[in-house]
Amino acid sequence: MKTDEQMPCLMPLKAVVNSVRKLIDNDIEFWIAGGAVTSAVTGSKINDYDVFSPTPNLLVTSLKEKGATVTYENPHFVNFRIGGKKVQVITRYEHQTMEHSVKEFDFTVVCGAYDGETFVCHDRFWQDIATRRLVINTIPFPLKTMERVAKYAQRGYTPCPVGLLSIAKAIHALEIDWDNPDENQLSFYPDGTPRFMGVD
Repeated sequence: MKTDEQMPCLMPLKAVVNSVRKLIDNDIEFWIAGGAVTSAVTGSKINDYDVFSPTPNLLVTSLKEKGATVTYENPHFVNFRIGGKKVQVITRYEHQTMEHSVKEFDFTVVCGAYDGETFVCHDRFWQDIATRRLVINTIPFPLKTMERVAKYAQRGYTPCPVGLLSIAKAIHALEIDWDNPDENQLSFYPDGTPRFMGVD
């Protein structure tokens, strides 16, 4: 764990945490995790901020009651516009700790979490960011992870060959009707729901 004083690169995340904190009860625990953390520490553009909580629905309710603008909502997440930033509260998961969140991401380079004061990450987080190497942490949604390999490759990350093989094996083990377009397409269903749910 590191404190934010040791990591000035986290200031954009701290600003968003503070904006959310002003709108909710102080006893609601939450943190930012995933791609926004990676973008912050690498100095890249942050598109949105994925927020996790042990009580995500309570967090959503509190934000709505305080007048935060909802821009999109489905059973898995709720998007808000807060302080000019896109804040996505992940309601599908009820991670109890930041460490819990870190264990759930597919690539080690996105295995970081920050609550405005404390930063936690995977043991390989810094090494793999420094070498721009995509190393698998876990593969709960193999097709989504395969899709994300292309996304991070466009950002200059090189997939680990062992990881690619692991993804291929995980996809092979899935029971998918490959002739059914409703099952074998990537990204989103026509109603906007992600087909193979995962977080950044």
